[in-house]
Amino acid sequence: MQCEACHNSTHAEYTSKPSDNGNQVNDNLRAIQAQGYAASIRECTACHATMPSSINGGPHGMHNLGQSWVTSHHDAFNSTSKSTCYYCHGTTNSGSPLAVIKVAKTFNIGDGRTKTFAADARVTCWSCHNGPNP
Repeated sequence: MQCEACHNSTHAEYTSKPSDNGNQVNDNLRAIQAQGYAASIRECTACHATMPSSINGGPHGMHNLGQSWVTSHHDAFNSTSKSTCYYCHGTTNSGSPLAVIKVAKTFNIGDGRTKTFAADARVTCWSCHNGPNP
């Protein structure tokens, strides 16, 4: 697949002219139609009928996103090298720009608790835990 299949048009990534939202009107139409908001396609079910289950087999070595990842990430975290997390979450697990949630979301984090992320919040270990697991 071409980069634009997930990353929208070139000018959606690197704007050519200023506009109200940083992109031209048509730059993110595919993403908005597929997942409901402007950003690179990151919702697996925008293209897949069911959520794929992958620790690091998604595009660019990503894990799947959403509630299914929140539910299963402890097992994945304990069964893989922590260095696989560094590309998006940083070497200090404080989150890079790749670990940003693009639209507000709420997740069930266990024990009857939920965690709500605002749009553009970075996902870090500290988002739900008192620091990363050793």
